[in-house]
Amino acid sequence: MCGELWPYQVHAQCDISGIRTPPAFCQWVNIKRTYSDIYGGDFRGMKSMLARLRLQDSRGNVKHGFHHLGMHDVENICRCLLHVLKEGNAVTVNGFRRS
Repeated sequence: MCGELWPYQVHAQCDISGIRTPPAFCQWVNIKRTYSDIYGGDFRGMKSMLARLRLQDSRGNVKHGFHHLGMHDVENICRCLLHVLKEGNAVTVNGFRRS
């Protein structure tokens, strides 16, 4: 996942629905934090990670799909993750929240 907002939205929806948050949604990998830990610097979003991989055009638009468009975001986050893994880096859970 790219960032911390999404897990908190899941927890908020579970609260609204009156159900306990499933344990699977209580830990995650924040790929921005992983990138910062591995490469240094401040990665504030997917576009900054894609820029490091040279996956943006000359105007700063993503080369694959459209930014903030569901499945395209998933694919681009996976590209970033695969890059980290191909370089031999470990990816560990770095986001937590109690259920």
